[in-house]
Amino acid sequence: MSENPNPIEIVRTLIELSDTTITHVASVVGIQPSNVGNWLKGKSPILSHKVIANLLAVLSYNMDERVLDPSRVHVWTVMPGNLSLLKRAIDLFFDEPVTMTLVTSGSPSFFGQPKIALLRSGPYRIVLLRKLIHTPGENGERVSLMDDTWLLPSQFSGGRWKNPEVAPNELAPPIILHGYHLGDLALGRVSLDLFDSFFDSAPPWDWKAVENLAESKGLTAKEVAAMIRSRKSRGKS
Repeated sequence: MSENPNPIEIVRTLIELSDTTITHVASVVGIQPSNVGNWLKGKSPILSHKVIANLLAVLSYNMDERVLDPSRVHVWTVMPGNLSLLKRAIDLFFDEPVTMTLVTSGSPSFFGQPKIALLRSGPYRIVLLRKLIHTPGENGERVSLMDDTWLLPSQFSGGRWKNPEVAPNELAPPIILHGYHLGDLALGRVSLDLFDSFFDSAPPWDWKAVENLAESKGLTAKEVAAMIRSRKSRGKS
């Protein structure tokens, strides 16, 4: 966590992550959007401490304590293939390891692919949504919407899977939830307790999840078994 976070950087980061607009945030606070836009660019006018605190409060950040609001579940949106914004947020807001799991409806079809991740770090709970558009990656490569490796714990500082036995750079089976639960997560209509119940709802290796993951990759049971045997033999050597 950054010890002396810049309010401009915090507001800019949270506006982008929250998939909202300067106009919306400014209207809630009751000031001109152009004033906020100019302030974010380092231009005049200089906003008062109270106005900045109100802007941050709208974005669920406590300026005096310099922390995200730990009493609610935050919903953030990221572009697949470009996680620089998420990395910046993790460095800004978290000082404990980030544990994550992917969530899916369980269908091997396109719409069943994991497009939601749950992140937990200390008192903070994050629902991370993947934007459903094609976008160039950080190195200019084209990222497919079908790619379910859009987010791995190895891609950001302190990241690890819910199951510590799975390496951060490998793909772990997602937690299976009903579609309406996915909708509630995406809209932020979940309490901290419900978030934690989802996060902890399935064993780290749910074999039905493994089956769904294998099917989505076009693998057979024999191929999965061969991969497991190969992995075990490497571990013994």
